[in-house]
Amino acid sequence: MEVPSSNSNVDPLQIRITPAGKIYTYVRHALDHLNEHPEQPVELHTRLLLPSDAAKPLQPIIPHKCSGQSEEPSSSILPCTTTIPRLISVIEIVKREYLLLNSRKGKGLWQYNHSSSYTRQEVNAWEEQQRQRKVAGASAKKGKGKAATKASKEGGSKSSVTIAGQPGNTQEPQVPRAESANDNARGDQVLQDLLTGAKHPKMSHAPYMSVILSTRPLPHLLAKDAISYQPVKPLGKKRRRKALTTAERKLKKAKAALEGNTEGDDESEEEEEELEQSEEPEELETLEVPDSQVDESMEVVESLPKPTKKHKGNH
Repeated sequence: MEVPSSNSNVDPLQIRITPAGKIYTYVRHALDHLNEHPEQPVELHTRLLLPSDAAKPLQPIIPHKCSGQSEEPSSSILPCTTTIPRLISVIEIVKREYLLLNSRKGKGLWQYNHSSSYTRQEVNAWEEQQRQRKVAGASAKKGKGKAATKASKEGGSKSSVTIAGQPGNTQEPQVPRAESANDNARGDQVLQDLLTGAKHPKMSHAPYMSVILSTRPLPHLLAKDAISYQPVKPLGKKRRRKALTTAERKLKKAKAALEGNTEGDDESEEEEEELEQSEEPEELETLEVPDSQVDESMEVVESLPKPTKKHKGNH
């Protein structure tokens, strides 16, 4: 199921998450696109490349070292399900890095999640496509090997041993029929165990997930089924404790004024006066002494002998 974009003329850039891809490459490609083309959203998904999608125009594929590897069919869980944790990791890293890069602007990303599953028929078609691709790759590799062997034989000495009408082939003939019969018997036994076992039921569907990241809201996507909306709040400015207390005090005054309550104003004024008094330094206390004690202390001082000055004689 394709999730439409906000504008019919601008489709989202599709990035398919695979088991062989690198998370760093996905994150860098998504961030570069969102910064260079903010009007076009980015869709990261784990959908399979079905045969019905071959006729559709493909989006640019992110190159990586393991891009040539084909996704082999799995007997238990398909890649569209196993790569969902990688998709979530990529999404969280992209949102965090985009928020840090645009922290001054206070911008975040709008996230729209979509989840669904493939039917058994679609899974069988995909597995058949993977088998055909594997056979085609093996035949192409075998053809290249034959051409190289033929060229080497023409340039060097010819071998006299021939098997099955192929000159120069010294390998023993393989017997794939017995092996294929054993594989089929083993596969039938595994299938029978899965169907008859009560604790191991056969999984008949393949879940997948897709996430759209946009620099602007896409309200029309909320009307679709199985789509959830997750906004991202921008980073707030850090304020000091004094600024917070001042803001709380102003908010309290505003609420009291709206409610017509004068008690709130009186309480706030009393709190301000207490704060001002606590900030002012305390004054020293003065002691009062009676006059009689002052006279007695003066008489005692006058009765004391006065110190005499000693003159040093000249030698």
